[in-house]
Amino acid sequence: MGQSYLIFGRQVPSHQIVVATLAALGGAIFYSTSGSKAAPAPVTAPSAAQAADSFDVEKSIVDFLKEQDSKK
Repeated sequence: MGQSYLIFGRQVPSHQIVVATLAALGGAIFYSTSGSKAAPAPVTAPSAAQAADSFDVEKSIVDFLKEQDSKK
């Protein structure tokens, strides 16, 4: 058969070491990614006061274009 290692006084086949390593790695990945999830922030619509204070890009572009047309 294949090679075996002497671990704690017992002969352990190499394929069992590989299987144990992969299982431990998979368990560690599962454990690290299965923690408590943060609740997503609730999505809220902007309030009327906030909307009034916001910068209106479309209106600014239209005003700029009108200003450029009047200069010609």
